[in-house]
Amino acid sequence: MTQKLNWPPTNVEALRSDSLSDPHTPGLYIEVHTGRGRVTRVWKYRRRLSGKKTFHRATLSSYPAHSIADARDWAASIDVLP
Repeated sequence: MTQKLNWPPTNVEALRSDSLSDPHTPGLYIEVHTGRGRVTRVWKYRRRLSGKKTFHRATLSSYPAHSIADARDWAASIDVLP
């Protein structure tokens, strides 16, 4: 039996470095940028193209300007063609 993982906003807000992948949407992750005493979190998408060594990459915008639900909808709308 597979256990579903929650990804509440508190996990995203607590992230201070590195990145965190969304357990519900393959390819969606949030990346943290630090500098000048600020922490910025940016939604990104990365998937390997079928049968190739290249990746499809895209950037949405920052969190909390776009919520987790917004980012998931955006990632689901991306068509990765082989």
